[in-house]
Amino acid sequence: MIKAELTISRPQRSDSKKVIRIQVRDTEAKTTFLEIEITPENMMECLTGLSKVECSMTATDLFKVGKVRESKMLEFPLGEYEGYDYKKIALKELPKHTPRGWIASTYFGSQTSFFNKGEEPWARTSLNKWVNKE
Repeated sequence: MIKAELTISRPQRSDSKKVIRIQVRDTEAKTTFLEIEITPENMMECLTGLSKVECSMTATDLFKVGKVRESKMLEFPLGEYEGYDYKKIALKELPKHTPRGWIASTYFGSQTSFFNKGEEPWARTSLNKWVNKE
């Protein structure tokens, strides 16, 4: 059995369309893998017992479902480059330093994303992978 979390919300959309959003998140994999949008009218039909009511569904990251997320930090040198666009340099260098089987975050917007070791600029990001439960 997979432990999950269910969220039902009523988002304010820019197109003013009224919808109910249902999200399902695998707790151990730490990923939302199913999102359903349904009109308030159709939601009420469901709640009052009508089956097979129309809705829209998006399923993502299904390979993560039923697994456990492992995380660790990755630090790597930026090398010798002209200029100070560290984010651009980090994105170029990242694939060279990402271990096989891991997925590296491409977010380099925190205060700790860049630092110096001696005189050399380095980058820091997180790595994730999803493994079978033991």
